[in-house]
Amino acid sequence: MGTSSADAFALGRYADDGLALVATLESDSDSVTGAVSALRASASPLVPSLGDVDAVLAGLVGDWRHLDEFAGDVAAAFFTANPELGGRRRRAGTVLRMSDDAVLASGHVGYADRDGAVAAARRLAADVEAALDRGRAPAGDVRALAARAERGRSDPAFSVAFVTGLGVRRMVALPALIRTAGPTGAAGGGPGWARQLLAPFTAVLTTAMDTRAARAAGDRLSDAWVDELAAFQQDGPDGVPTDNDLSLLTRFSALPVDVLVEVAGVQLDDLLAFDEMPWSLHESGDPWGIGGSTTEVNILAALGADDDASLGWLTSDRPGAATNLERLLRYDPSTHDPTLGAALAQVVANGLQHLDRDRAGALFEIAVDTVGDQGTVHFGEQMLPVLAAGARTHRDRLAARADEVLTGTQGRPDRDLTRSVSEAHDFLRTVMA
Repeated sequence: MGTSSADAFALGRYADDGLALVATLESDSDSVTGAVSALRASASPLVPSLGDVDAVLAGLVGDWRHLDEFAGDVAAAFFTANPELGGRRRRAGTVLRMSDDAVLASGHVGYADRDGAVAAARRLAADVEAALDRGRAPAGDVRALAARAERGRSDPAFSVAFVTGLGVRRMVALPALIRTAGPTGAAGGGPGWARQLLAPFTAVLTTAMDTRAARAAGDRLSDAWVDELAAFQQDGPDGVPTDNDLSLLTRFSALPVDVLVEVAGVQLDDLLAFDEMPWSLHESGDPWGIGGSTTEVNILAALGADDDASLGWLTSDRPGAATNLERLLRYDPSTHDPTLGAALAQVVANGLQHLDRDRAGALFEIAVDTVGDQGTVHFGEQMLPVLAAGARTHRDRLAARADEVLTGTQGRPDRDLTRSVSEAHDFLRTVMA
């Protein structure tokens, strides 16, 4: 086991100063790239002499950014492992020594060398692809693959190279590959053994997704890759990967809000449109540590863990169609499974209690109109407390309905205003019954 020594304060300053310089260099690099692209599009005889100057410059910028970020990550690891540094006056030349394993365990540390990170990711992608093509892998092989993913889980260059090299379909198929390892794939084979093996890969996916916001170019996951993931649907009942595989990848990753809302829109549409019951995948030993594995509950759980994604999905609709909140409240399958009901209720609670009070209030208005119109609440055991809490939070909205003028200019009742108050009354009667 190796050791590392560093002055964490100096290393942190180096990273901050270096990243500031990289930002300037990136701007200049973009200008050069634009000029070279314009020149290549012309008929200039100088085009052949350009070579790959723009690619070389972009690579240099990427290498510099990667090294500066690595330095900052290592500094953060030293501070995490030595919290007393934060409260002590810094002394010049304070050098600490830690084992490399401790550095890796204490921070989001990737590879120092960007080219090395990319090469390691491509080798891992090739080995995972080979295992998927074989259709199964021994438990030891899967553990070894997961350990290699763990090493690069926080490295942007590694993560983008891995998911891009693997492709969307093979990335989605990872839960299926892990299942083939059997319960001996983790120590003791207890509940959640498969989730433990999937965790490094979902962390890599999360890191890759994060590059969309942090980078304009270079180590950035392409929009085409993200769009393909968001639009994924199972090819057939016997196909691999399945919607359930995608749902597990979604549940255990931390997808950006816009991507999660798109995935949920695709995966939950049929459930709400046709009052379907979720298809349950029964597996022995609870490999995912979640008491079962239904596609819809997994997607709803991912939404339920993100307030912004919940609000975004509930307010989404298709042209000419109702919002997802209205569709959810009208959803009435033949059997009201409590696990499904709890997952639905959590998403609704996130939306109604969201800190964006204007959007949350508008969502509550939809709930009032929907429940008041249908006169009942499906999944009542789970949903009624959520709606009652929403009524308390947005009681001003209910009061405003009661205060509206109920007569038109000629003394006749205004049907729209009457309906508004009537539905508020029916909502409260239903929820408080």
